[in-house]
Amino acid sequence: MLSALTSYVTGFVITEIRGPVREAFGTAEAEARLAEFPYLSASRGYLGGPGRHSEAAFEAGLDLLCLGAAAVLSGRQHRAEDS
Repeated sequence: MLSALTSYVTGFVITEIRGPVREAFGTAEAEARLAEFPYLSASRGYLGGPGRHSEAAFEAGLDLLCLGAAAVLSGRQHRAEDS
């Protein structure tokens, strides 16, 4: 969890300092590469959308990371109690 959280925060900070990475979506090469990664392709609207690096977007992603960690820890606790 610490590694995921560190990477998430670092990514937001780098993007804020340097600006977003711009992929040449729409080119034949980029489209071919995206076809290999359906989840990345599906996220294009979010990755290129307005407000993707806003404070609200950061907090929403942070909430998801924390909720995911809580779910994993809760599942471990329940399995331990059932043993």
